[in-house]
Amino acid sequence: MAESFAFNVAEIVISKLCSLAYQELGLAWGVRRDFEKLQKTLTTIKALRLDAEQNQAHDHDHQLQVWLQDLTDACYDAEDVLEEFEIEALSKQSLKQKLTSFFSSSNPLAVSFKIAQVIGRDQEKQRIVSKLTRDDVAVADEEDVPVLPIVGIGGLGKTALAKLVFNDLRVDTHFDLKLWVCVSEDFDVQQLVLKAIKAVKAEKGGGLDLGSMNLEQLQSALRDCLNGKKYLLVLDDVWNEDNKKWHDLKQLLQGGAAGNKIVVTTRSNQVAKMAGIRHVYLLNSDSSKGSASEFLKKLGHVRTLRLPFMGNGPTEKSFLETCLRRFQHLRMLDVFGSTFEVLPEWIGDLKHLRHLNLCDCRSIKKIPNSICKLPNLLSLGFAGCDQIEKLPRDMRYMTSLICLSLTAKQRDLNGHGLEHLKSLQFLIIWGCENLEHLFEGIQKLTSLHTLGVASCRNLVSLPHGLNRLTTLKTLVIRICEKLDLSKAHGSSQEEEDDDDDNQDFSLQSLETTDLPKLEALPHWLLRRSANSLRNVTIKHCENLTASPEWHGLTSLEKVEIAGCPRLSSLPKTMQRLKQLHIGGCPILSERCRPEIGVDWPKIAHASLIVLDGHNISVEDD
Repeated sequence: MAESFAFNVAEIVISKLCSLAYQELGLAWGVRRDFEKLQKTLTTIKALRLDAEQNQAHDHDHQLQVWLQDLTDACYDAEDVLEEFEIEALSKQSLKQKLTSFFSSSNPLAVSFKIAQVIGRDQEKQRIVSKLTRDDVAVADEEDVPVLPIVGIGGLGKTALAKLVFNDLRVDTHFDLKLWVCVSEDFDVQQLVLKAIKAVKAEKGGGLDLGSMNLEQLQSALRDCLNGKKYLLVLDDVWNEDNKKWHDLKQLLQGGAAGNKIVVTTRSNQVAKMAGIRHVYLLNSDSSKGSASEFLKKLGHVRTLRLPFMGNGPTEKSFLETCLRRFQHLRMLDVFGSTFEVLPEWIGDLKHLRHLNLCDCRSIKKIPNSICKLPNLLSLGFAGCDQIEKLPRDMRYMTSLICLSLTAKQRDLNGHGLEHLKSLQFLIIWGCENLEHLFEGIQKLTSLHTLGVASCRNLVSLPHGLNRLTTLKTLVIRICEKLDLSKAHGSSQEEEDDDDDNQDFSLQSLETTDLPKLEALPHWLLRRSANSLRNVTIKHCENLTASPEWHGLTSLEKVEIAGCPRLSSLPKTMQRLKQLHIGGCPILSERCRPEIGVDWPKIAHASLIVLDGHNISVEDD
């Protein structure tokens, strides 16, 4: 399967090299001939690869397999080289533009989701489930069936963790088939195929007479079972380190729909290396630093690296630095929950990095400014890092950033250029205990559609301009004891009224939780979202009362209200309502009593109604 991807990478690289943009760049940089040589080489490789694959079907020569692996590595190297060229060319072009702009007479002085709070095994499960159920473009493009190894010593809980993942509801809904195969020391390919078929039949029902089938017949039966299905296969407790057997098994597993995934639990680092071509997940890396270090030394093309819960001693620091220096082509680095204090400044040299997760690293005191130089970074998370004094100063240059979650000790977030992140779609601000104001110019985030603010106990207002975020679809505000939503920071009532008339604001989902100063939802929000707001969750806002605009909400589908004793009525027209949950609201509960409540006619058509923990109505949609 790696060989198939080598063919795909070769196609991608050849396509780039043939493009007019690359021909012009090659001419401008004096490397056009080198590009032409590379194009011819990869075209030849494609032909050789196809021929080798045909031979491979009849010949299991180990030398041929090694050659195909070398070919795969060469294709990856070619892709990395071209990407580095793109980065360098973009950097030069950007510098030229900056200089032109600086000396221009017309412009001489131009200048993040719900955060998981549970750690341990459940946190590990959430991470793996997220990885398996996300159709990650980078992973999907790199292998026919990506493999996620869970590596650790005996008794660490690898199988238990894999079972939690296997039984997760999100996994159930994401995959058409789930197959669990216990391997242990017996790595007989024919027996493994037989077990996989039986697992499919147990999942789908029905049966076949498998006992008399040979390997070729079993292979045909397995492919029939997998045909067109997106599957998750768990190979539990794998010991065998025979590369040829692994290769044969992977060949048999080809087929199925796009998005297939394999999870392998093993005690062997060598197994993990053979099974999972570039995406390494080390379970509890603290407990096996020596063996992990030896394992990582054998790898050369790692693109995804997960190192959970690293310590802060000299060994851990050295281990982290070794990983970062060795794997210069990393696309994803995840050190969630680690306790190290310093991230190396030269992390900015990882030019290919797309995703950096530092969330819940509660000992880290500074995010190096060099991360602002990462040209391909799409997501950056350091929410829960409550010792960070200031944000990196040059965040305005992170122009590719799509997702950002953060925590800092600052009183406001101005001065870092957050308002210039035009590609940002998700922004999560969490646990900023000293924060009083966000940042001005938030309306410039023209791609933002999800904003979450949580556990900012000193936040007194949201910024003026929030009501001009025309792309915003989801707004979540939690545990902000001093927040007054009635007026935006730095604006007058007249300005807000003008904004209401001139801008198209169409929020779809709103959550407010633990806001004691909230007396009425902002009129600008309700008025301009009257026909778009579908989901509303309001919890523990004890001073909240209904406003005239509240009664104008006509598109609500799901409403959850809890701990709001002063809220005395529901919106007048709720024809689209599907789910209603009310608890700790005596007046509302009374008004919603079946048949006799004043508001019952508004809600009787909903498929699910829960009042104070009791299901009142459950019907089919």
